[in-house]
Amino acid sequence: MLKRFAAAFVFGAFASVAAGSELSTACGALPVAAAPRLNLTDEIAWLSAQRAIVDRDKVNEPVRAAMAARAVVLILEAARLEALGFQPDAKRIKDAIKAQLVDTGWRIGFMAKGGDLRAAMAHAWVGRAGLFAATGPNVPSPNEACALFNAPALAVFPEARFQRARCASERNPSAALGEMQAAAQAGHPAALDAIGQLCLKAQTPDLRCAVDAFCAAARAGRPDSAARAGWLLVNQDGAPDALGKARKLYDFAAASGDANGQNGLAELLETGRVGERNDTLAATWYARAAMQRLPVAQYNLARMYADGRGVPRDRKRALTLAQASATAGFIRGREFEQWLRANP
Repeated sequence: MLKRFAAAFVFGAFASVAAGSELSTACGALPVAAAPRLNLTDEIAWLSAQRAIVDRDKVNEPVRAAMAARAVVLILEAARLEALGFQPDAKRIKDAIKAQLVDTGWRIGFMAKGGDLRAAMAHAWVGRAGLFAATGPNVPSPNEACALFNAPALAVFPEARFQRARCASERNPSAALGEMQAAAQAGHPAALDAIGQLCLKAQTPDLRCAVDAFCAAARAGRPDSAARAGWLLVNQDGAPDALGKARKLYDFAAASGDANGQNGLAELLETGRVGERNDTLAATWYARAAMQRLPVAQYNLARMYADGRGVPRDRKRALTLAQASATAGFIRGREFEQWLRANP
């Protein structure tokens, strides 16, 4: 009944990239799943408690010093999470810093001037992110932070190299690629992902270059890069082991909460392209991706509900999902919504 509406997996601009041949490479050992190292809820609660103390006792130096030391840890964790593509978690930390540590920037700068390299990195990073509204001798502006990242001592941090590339892209675009390549060579996940995307956007897309870069970013713990590499492997021709490698990439991305990885894994499970077909598990992964409002996953889950595969048949639920997909601009979602309305 619904054969005309097949499983879909698109990846933004990648949907228009022609399939390659013999692209697959051994991505190496991937993490089981990427996750924040810190319990962010506990960390933010601790900051709030310390803020309450210093609000009552403004000269409580031990507590203020402890807050500054912990701020360095949290700032570097926010940088790590952004590099791995965990933007919502990074935003939670940045929001907490702005709410609870607005008067701590100068102290971090003082620690940096005392030779604390981690504090120096955090000092430059918060300045670049513009987390403190007020700047001063020890609180750099975003532009001043770019100069701080150029300090030779910070070259030990891949994040500093990545920020140099971002700064260069604004001031000297011709130098930005070299800086980004240096950050990628240092193993920075976001830099590796950026190199992969540059390989795809070249006048003649270099798909092997893209897969290699995305795989390297995935090994560094970046889930969305794993999903990108998986998509390229699934949509290539000529390599008999490509789907098995893609499945491993999707497993990592899906377990880490990446919506595109979840949708890609579900598509493999639904079609049985790798191992046995499993509609129930496919519907589960489509649902997880749809909960993140991924339009293609909403469309795919709508098909499952309409046909009663992996989930109880529910045309009303199917229509709701198809409509959500259509509203987000997904063409197949719009076509499926129209078909459901015409075939109640």
